[in-house]
Amino acid sequence: MIRRTLWSEKEIKKLKKLFSSYKDRELTMFINRPTSGIQGKARDLGLKKSSRKVKKICKVCKKEFFLYPCQVKGRKNHGLTCSVECNSKLMDTRIKVKCDICGKEFLRQKRQIKKRNYCGQKCCGLAQRKRKKFKCIVCGKVKERPISQLKGGGRGKFCGKKCRFRFQRSRKGRALQRKVTIASFPIKSPTDIELILQKILDGLNIKHISQVKKFKRYILDEIIPKYALIVEAQGTFWHQRPKRKRRDRKRKRYLEKRGYKVLLLDGQLLKKFPEKAKKKIIKELDNVYIK
Repeated sequence: MIRRTLWSEKEIKKLKKLFSSYKDRELTMFINRPTSGIQGKARDLGLKKSSRKVKKICKVCKKEFFLYPCQVKGRKNHGLTCSVECNSKLMDTRIKVKCDICGKEFLRQKRQIKKRNYCGQKCCGLAQRKRKKFKCIVCGKVKERPISQLKGGGRGKFCGKKCRFRFQRSRKGRALQRKVTIASFPIKSPTDIELILQKILDGLNIKHISQVKKFKRYILDEIIPKYALIVEAQGTFWHQRPKRKRRDRKRKRYLEKRGYKVLLLDGQLLKKFPEKAKKKIIKELDNVYIK
Protein backbone atom coordinates (compact mmCIF):
# COMPACT_ATOMS: atom_id res chain seq x y z
CA MET A 1 0.00 0.00 0.00
CA ILE A 2 1.32 3.49 -0.94
CA ARG A 3 0.60 6.14 1.69
CA ARG A 4 -0.19 9.68 0.66
CA THR A 5 2.26 12.22 2.04
CA LEU A 6 1.37 15.30 0.00
CA TRP A 7 -1.53 17.47 1.13
CA SER A 8 -3.74 19.30 -1.37
CA GLU A 9 -4.84 22.91 -0.85
CA LYS A 10 -8.49 21.87 -0.33
CA GLU A 11 -7.53 19.45 2.47
CA ILE A 12 -5.43 22.13 4.24
CA LYS A 13 -8.37 24.61 4.04
CA LYS A 14 -10.71 22.01 5.56
CA LEU A 15 -8.22 21.25 8.31
CA LYS A 16 -7.88 24.93 9.23
CA LYS A 17 -11.68 25.33 9.43
CA LEU A 18 -12.48 22.17 11.37
CA PHE A 19 -9.49 21.52 13.66
CA SER A 20 -10.58 23.88 16.43
CA SER A 21 -14.20 22.60 16.68
CA TYR A 22 -14.12 18.91 15.67
CA LYS A 23 -12.60 15.79 17.25
CA ASP A 24 -9.94 13.61 15.57
CA ARG A 25 -12.46 10.87 14.75
CA GLU A 26 -14.83 13.33 13.11
CA LEU A 27 -11.96 14.89 11.12
CA THR A 28 -11.22 11.52 9.49
CA MET A 29 -14.81 11.58 8.09
CA PHE A 30 -14.11 14.87 6.25
CA ILE A 31 -10.40 14.30 5.40
CA ASN A 32 -9.32 10.84 4.19
CA ARG A 33 -6.22 10.69 6.46
CA PRO A 34 -5.26 8.81 9.65
CA THR A 35 -5.42 10.71 12.98
CA SER A 36 -1.62 10.70 13.41
CA GLY A 37 -1.17 12.36 9.98
CA ILE A 38 -3.82 15.02 10.79
CA GLN A 39 -2.20 15.89 14.12
CA GLY A 40 1.30 16.12 12.53
CA LYS A 41 0.10 18.47 9.79
CA ALA A 42 -1.71 20.63 12.35
CA ARG A 43 1.53 21.04 14.32
CA ASP A 44 3.41 22.04 11.13
CA LEU A 45 0.77 24.66 10.34
CA GLY A 46 0.82 25.92 13.94
CA LEU A 47 -2.81 25.00 14.68
CA LYS A 48 -4.00 24.35 18.24
CA LYS A 49 -7.19 22.89 19.65
CA SER A 50 -9.44 25.49 21.26
CA SER A 51 -9.46 25.37 25.04
CA ARG A 52 -12.45 27.68 25.22
CA LYS A 53 -15.50 26.10 26.82
CA VAL A 54 -19.07 27.18 26.11
CA LYS A 55 -21.40 28.13 28.96
CA LYS A 56 -24.76 26.25 29.04
CA ILE A 57 -27.76 25.86 31.38
CA CYS A 58 -29.25 22.45 32.23
CA LYS A 59 -32.89 22.07 31.10
CA VAL A 60 -33.87 19.93 34.10
CA CYS A 61 -32.09 21.32 37.21
CA LYS A 62 -31.18 24.69 35.56
CA LYS A 63 -27.56 24.61 36.77
CA GLU A 64 -24.68 26.19 34.84
CA PHE A 65 -22.11 23.89 33.21
CA PHE A 66 -19.33 24.16 30.59
CA LEU A 67 -18.66 22.11 27.43
CA TYR A 68 -16.28 22.15 24.48
CA PRO A 69 -17.97 23.09 21.17
CA CYS A 70 -16.88 19.74 19.67
CA GLN A 71 -18.99 17.91 22.30
CA VAL A 72 -22.17 19.61 21.12
CA LYS A 73 -21.73 20.12 17.37
CA GLY A 74 -23.46 17.55 15.10
CA ARG A 75 -24.98 15.52 17.96
CA LYS A 76 -28.63 15.14 18.88
CA ASN A 77 -29.72 16.08 22.45
CA HIS A 78 -26.11 16.71 23.54
CA GLY A 79 -25.34 19.74 25.67
CA LEU A 80 -28.90 20.03 27.02
CA THR A 81 -28.27 18.47 30.45
CA CYS A 82 -25.42 18.56 32.97
CA SER A 83 -25.41 14.85 33.93
CA VAL A 84 -26.70 11.38 33.08
CA GLU A 85 -29.44 11.58 35.75
CA CYS A 86 -30.79 14.84 34.31
CA ASN A 87 -30.67 13.37 30.80
CA SER A 88 -32.72 10.31 31.87
CA LYS A 89 -35.31 12.65 33.46
CA LEU A 90 -35.50 14.70 30.27
CA MET A 91 -35.99 11.62 28.07
CA ASP A 92 -38.60 10.10 30.40
CA THR A 93 -42.10 10.57 28.92
CA ARG A 94 -44.08 8.65 31.53
CA ILE A 95 -47.34 9.97 33.03
CA LYS A 96 -48.96 9.39 36.42
CA VAL A 97 -51.90 6.96 36.26
CA LYS A 98 -54.29 5.68 38.97
CA CYS A 99 -54.90 1.96 39.48
CA ASP A 100 -58.58 1.08 38.91
CA ILE A 101 -58.71 -1.29 41.92
CA CYS A 102 -56.39 -0.11 44.73
CA GLY A 103 -56.20 3.58 43.65
CA LYS A 104 -52.39 3.80 43.81
CA GLU A 105 -50.56 6.22 41.53
CA PHE A 106 -47.86 4.79 39.25
CA LEU A 107 -45.91 5.87 36.17
CA ARG A 108 -46.69 4.57 32.70
CA GLN A 109 -45.76 5.59 29.16
CA LYS A 110 -48.40 7.25 26.93
CA ARG A 111 -48.55 4.38 24.42
CA GLN A 112 -49.18 1.84 27.24
CA ILE A 113 -52.16 3.66 28.80
CA LYS A 114 -55.47 1.78 28.31
CA LYS A 115 -59.10 2.12 29.41
CA ARG A 116 -58.36 0.01 32.50
CA ASN A 117 -54.94 0.31 34.17
CA TYR A 118 -53.56 -1.87 36.97
CA CYS A 119 -50.43 -1.32 39.07
CA GLY A 120 -49.43 -5.02 39.19
CA GLN A 121 -50.39 -8.66 38.68
CA LYS A 122 -52.36 -8.84 41.94
CA CYS A 123 -54.73 -6.03 40.95
CA CYS A 124 -55.06 -7.48 37.43
CA GLY A 125 -56.03 -10.88 38.93
CA LEU A 126 -58.58 -9.26 41.25
CA ALA A 127 -60.14 -7.44 38.29
CA GLN A 128 -60.54 -10.70 36.38
CA ARG A 129 -62.20 -12.35 39.40
CA LYS A 130 -64.65 -9.48 39.89
CA ARG A 131 -68.17 -10.58 38.93
CA LYS A 132 -71.24 -8.73 37.76
CA LYS A 133 -74.92 -9.70 37.67
CA PHE A 134 -76.86 -9.74 34.37
CA LYS A 135 -80.28 -10.86 33.16
CA CYS A 136 -80.79 -13.33 30.30
CA ILE A 137 -82.84 -11.87 27.40
CA VAL A 138 -84.58 -15.18 26.54
CA CYS A 139 -85.38 -16.99 29.83
CA GLY A 140 -85.03 -14.02 32.26
CA LYS A 141 -82.67 -15.79 34.70
CA VAL A 142 -80.22 -13.67 36.73
CA LYS A 143 -76.62 -14.92 36.59
CA GLU A 144 -73.11 -13.80 37.55
CA ARG A 145 -70.07 -13.66 35.27
CA PRO A 146 -66.55 -12.07 35.36
CA ILE A 147 -66.36 -8.49 34.05
CA SER A 148 -63.67 -9.47 31.53
CA GLN A 149 -66.14 -11.89 29.86
CA LEU A 150 -68.95 -9.31 29.60
CA LYS A 151 -67.01 -7.04 27.22
CA GLY A 152 -67.95 -8.47 23.84
CA GLY A 153 -70.64 -10.34 21.93
CA GLY A 154 -73.59 -12.02 23.63
CA ARG A 155 -71.90 -13.26 26.80
CA GLY A 156 -73.62 -10.58 28.86
CA LYS A 157 -77.03 -11.27 27.27
CA PHE A 158 -77.56 -15.05 27.43
CA CYS A 159 -77.20 -17.52 30.30
CA GLY A 160 -76.03 -20.36 28.02
CA LYS A 161 -75.76 -21.83 24.53
CA LYS A 162 -79.40 -22.97 24.39
CA CYS A 163 -80.75 -19.44 24.96
CA ARG A 164 -78.29 -17.99 22.45
CA PHE A 165 -79.33 -20.44 19.69
CA ARG A 166 -83.02 -19.81 20.44
CA PHE A 167 -82.50 -16.06 20.04
CA GLN A 168 -80.51 -16.47 16.80
CA ARG A 169 -83.33 -18.51 15.22
CA SER A 170 -86.01 -15.98 16.21
CA ARG A 171 -87.07 -12.98 14.05
CA LYS A 172 -85.42 -10.43 16.34
CA GLY A 173 -82.11 -12.28 16.23
CA ARG A 174 -82.11 -12.52 12.42
CA ALA A 175 -82.95 -8.82 12.05
CA LEU A 176 -80.16 -7.89 14.48
CA GLN A 177 -77.62 -10.03 12.59
CA ARG A 178 -78.65 -8.41 9.30
CA LYS A 179 -78.18 -4.91 10.76
CA VAL A 180 -74.75 -5.79 12.11
CA THR A 181 -73.58 -7.29 8.78
CA ILE A 182 -74.78 -4.26 6.76
CA ALA A 183 -73.23 -1.78 9.23
CA SER A 184 -69.88 -3.59 9.09
CA PHE A 185 -70.09 -4.23 5.32
CA PRO A 186 -67.69 -1.84 3.50
CA ILE A 187 -68.95 0.13 0.48
CA LYS A 188 -67.00 -1.29 -2.47
CA SER A 189 -65.91 0.49 -5.63
CA PRO A 190 -68.74 0.75 -8.24
CA THR A 191 -69.10 -1.84 -11.01
CA ASP A 192 -68.97 -1.06 -14.76
CA ILE A 193 -72.81 -1.01 -14.95
CA GLU A 194 -73.04 1.44 -12.03
CA LEU A 195 -70.45 3.72 -13.64
CA ILE A 196 -72.56 3.88 -16.85
CA LEU A 197 -75.63 4.77 -14.74
CA GLN A 198 -73.67 7.54 -12.99
CA LYS A 199 -72.62 9.01 -16.37
CA ILE A 200 -76.26 9.05 -17.58
CA LEU A 201 -77.44 10.89 -14.45
CA ASP A 202 -74.55 13.37 -14.71
CA GLY A 203 -75.59 14.06 -18.32
CA LEU A 204 -79.14 14.89 -17.17
CA ASN A 205 -77.74 17.45 -14.63
CA ILE A 206 -79.64 15.88 -11.70
CA LYS A 207 -78.31 15.79 -8.15
CA HIS A 208 -77.83 12.15 -7.15
CA ILE A 209 -76.06 10.23 -4.35
CA SER A 210 -74.32 6.93 -5.13
CA GLN A 211 -73.70 3.89 -2.87
CA VAL A 212 -75.87 4.87 0.13
CA LYS A 213 -76.60 2.83 3.26
CA LYS A 214 -80.32 3.31 3.92
CA PHE A 215 -82.52 2.25 6.90
CA LYS A 216 -79.57 0.22 8.32
CA ARG A 217 -80.68 -2.53 5.97
CA TYR A 218 -79.83 -1.93 2.31
CA ILE A 219 -77.02 -0.43 0.20
CA LEU A 220 -78.56 1.42 -2.76
CA ASP A 221 -76.86 2.22 -6.09
CA GLU A 222 -78.32 5.68 -6.82
CA ILE A 223 -80.77 7.98 -5.02
CA ILE A 224 -82.29 11.17 -6.48
CA PRO A 225 -83.47 12.97 -3.31
CA LYS A 226 -85.43 15.73 -5.11
CA TYR A 227 -87.79 13.19 -6.73
CA ALA A 228 -87.53 10.49 -3.99
CA LEU A 229 -86.45 8.03 -6.68
CA ILE A 230 -84.08 5.04 -6.32
CA VAL A 231 -82.37 3.79 -9.50
CA GLU A 232 -80.61 0.42 -9.40
CA ALA A 233 -78.42 -1.34 -11.96
CA GLN A 234 -78.99 -5.10 -11.92
CA GLY A 235 -76.61 -7.67 -13.42
CA THR A 236 -78.46 -10.26 -15.53
CA PHE A 237 -76.53 -13.30 -14.23
CA TRP A 238 -77.30 -12.82 -10.49
CA HIS A 239 -80.71 -11.13 -10.58
CA GLN A 240 -82.37 -13.79 -12.80
CA ARG A 241 -82.10 -16.45 -10.11
CA PRO A 242 -85.36 -17.27 -8.24
CA LYS A 243 -83.96 -16.62 -4.75
CA ARG A 244 -82.59 -13.24 -5.83
CA LYS A 245 -85.89 -12.32 -7.52
CA ARG A 246 -87.78 -12.89 -4.25
CA ARG A 247 -85.32 -10.70 -2.38
CA ASP A 248 -85.63 -7.93 -4.98
CA ARG A 249 -89.46 -7.94 -4.70
CA LYS A 250 -89.25 -7.81 -0.89
CA ARG A 251 -86.75 -4.96 -1.08
CA LYS A 252 -88.93 -3.00 -3.54
CA ARG A 253 -92.01 -3.33 -1.30
CA TYR A 254 -90.06 -2.22 1.76
CA LEU A 255 -88.69 0.91 0.01
CA GLU A 256 -92.07 1.82 -1.52
CA LYS A 257 -93.69 1.69 1.93
CA ARG A 258 -91.08 4.26 3.09
CA GLY A 259 -92.20 6.69 0.33
CA TYR A 260 -89.62 5.94 -2.39
CA LYS A 261 -90.17 4.89 -6.01
CA VAL A 262 -87.83 2.19 -7.32
CA LEU A 263 -86.60 1.87 -10.92
CA LEU A 264 -84.71 -1.34 -11.85
CA LEU A 265 -82.49 -1.23 -14.95
CA ASP A 266 -81.01 -4.33 -16.59
CA GLY A 267 -77.23 -4.54 -16.98
CA GLN A 268 -77.31 -5.46 -20.71
CA LEU A 269 -79.64 -2.53 -21.47
CA LEU A 270 -77.19 -0.13 -19.81
CA LYS A 271 -74.20 -1.59 -21.68
CA LYS A 272 -75.66 -1.99 -25.21
CA PHE A 273 -78.46 0.66 -25.30
CA PRO A 274 -77.65 3.49 -22.83
CA GLU A 275 -79.99 5.91 -24.67
CA LYS A 276 -83.01 3.64 -24.01
CA ALA A 277 -82.06 3.51 -20.32
CA LYS A 278 -81.83 7.32 -20.33
CA LYS A 279 -85.37 7.60 -21.80
CA LYS A 280 -86.69 5.23 -19.12
CA ILE A 281 -85.24 7.42 -16.36
CA ILE A 282 -86.74 10.59 -17.92
CA LYS A 283 -90.20 8.90 -18.16
CA GLU A 284 -90.02 7.88 -14.51
CA LEU A 285 -89.01 11.42 -13.47
CA ASP A 286 -92.02 12.88 -15.32
CA ASN A 287 -94.44 10.55 -13.50
CA VAL A 288 -92.92 11.06 -10.02
CA TYR A 289 -94.22 13.89 -7.83
CA ILE A 290 -91.57 16.59 -7.20
CA LYS A 291 -90.88 17.24 -3.49
